[in-house]
Amino acid sequence: MTNAAWRAIQGLRATPTGRAVSDRQRRRIFTAALNQAEELAIAVSAVTYAVRPLLLFYSLSQAGRAIAAAHLEGRAELSGHGLSFTCEPTAILESSVAPSGTGAFQDVASAAQSSGLREAAELGALWAANPDLQQIPIPEDGRWPRILSCVLGTRGGLPSDGPVSTGGRLRTLVELPGETGADLDRAIAQYPTLAGTRPFRDGMAGFVPVGPDERVDRIAKADGSLAVAVGREAPPHLELAEYWGMEDALYSTVEIAETFPRWPHPHLVGVIQPSVGGGQAPSPLMLWWALLLGLSSLARYYPAVWVRTIDLDQSVLATPLHQVLDVAADRVPARVLDALRNHD
Repeated sequence: MTNAAWRAIQGLRATPTGRAVSDRQRRRIFTAALNQAEELAIAVSAVTYAVRPLLLFYSLSQAGRAIAAAHLEGRAELSGHGLSFTCEPTAILESSVAPSGTGAFQDVASAAQSSGLREAAELGALWAANPDLQQIPIPEDGRWPRILSCVLGTRGGLPSDGPVSTGGRLRTLVELPGETGADLDRAIAQYPTLAGTRPFRDGMAGFVPVGPDERVDRIAKADGSLAVAVGREAPPHLELAEYWGMEDALYSTVEIAETFPRWPHPHLVGVIQPSVGGGQAPSPLMLWWALLLGLSSLARYYPAVWVRTIDLDQSVLATPLHQVLDVAADRVPARVLDALRNHD
C-alpha cells in the first residue's frame, strides 16, 4: 500500500503506544488488530463499491481494537457494536444509526477522547458534519447543516507572547446561509462552538452587530466564496497565546490545512461542526465509524437497496457515494493514526 498513514501505522506495530507499551495482552491485541485492519484495507481495492463499505468498516473496527488496547481505561477488549441501524429504503440518507447501550463505538470514542452520540443520527447528518467530506456535494444539500471552515494562516515563527489588539471582538468568516440577522442567528444555533456569537459588520465605531431585520453583508474569501463575519466579545487586548486559545474555542477543532505547503510553517484551518445526534459532533474518526457502520449495514442487510443506490445509471447518490468510499480509504487511516498517537 502507498498510503503514508498505513506506513506510519506499520511502524507502530513494533513500537506500540499508550498502555500497549508495557501490557503484554494489550500489545498482542494492538499488533494483531492493526495487521487485520491493514489486510482488510488492502482488500478494498480488489472489490467493487457493492462490497467496499463492509471491508472499510471492518478495517476501521479492527483498528478501533488497537486504539482501545492502547488507550481505553480499565480493559482492552471490545464487544458489541454499540450502535443500531434503521434503514429508510426510499431515502437512504435518512437512514440512521443510534446508540444502543454500550459497545465498541462508545469504548473507542472514549479511548480516542471523542464525544459520542446521544440519540439517532441520519447518515446525511454524519456525512455533512465530517470535515473529510466537505468537498463532496450531498444531493439533498440543505437538509443537514454542513461543516464550516476558515483558514487561519500560520502561527509558526511568531513570538508566543506580546499584546494583541482585538477591537473587542473575536471573529471568523463562515459560509452560513441566510439574508438577515435573524436568519444567521438561527443558522448559528446549529453549531455548538459558535454559541454566543452574532453576525456583525465593520462600522464607524468598530464592530457593529447586525440586527434581526437587517441584511447581512457578505465578504469575498480568497477562494471566491462569500462568507459572513460572526464573532463574540473579547477583551480589547490579549497576550498572543490567550488570543490563540480564545480563537481556537470558536472551532470544533483546529487542524493543519493540507492544501498549503507545510514548510516552513504549516497553515491551520479552523473546523466548525454542527450538532449531530443530539449534541456535540463526534470526532472525524467516530463520524467515519458511524457512517461506515450505516453504509456497511445497507450493503450487508439490504443488498438490493444498496446496489440500486450505487448504480450510476439509476441513482443521483451513486457518484457522491463512490467518492465518499474513496475518501474513506484515504482519510480513515490518517484519523486512526492520530487516535493511536493521541496521548503521546
